[in-house]
Amino acid sequence: MFRFLFSFLTSFGIFYYLFSNRIIEIDIQKDDDQDFLKENTGKLINVIREFNRMKNDI
Repeated sequence: MFRFLFSFLTSFGIFYYLFSNRIIEIDIQKDDDQDFLKENTGKLINVIREFNRMKNDI
C-alpha cells in the first residue's frame, strides 16, 4: 500500500513539475497539435515508467 502511494505521488510530482515549469509546453487550442500532444504524452509516460523501473531496482 505504501509503495503504491509513494509511486503514485512521485509520478504526480513529476507531472506537476514538468507542466508547472513549462519544460513541456502544451497548446491545446490548436487542432494541429493533437499529434504533438499524443507524442509528448507517450514520451512522458515512458520517462515515468523508466523512473519507476530505476526506483524499483534501488
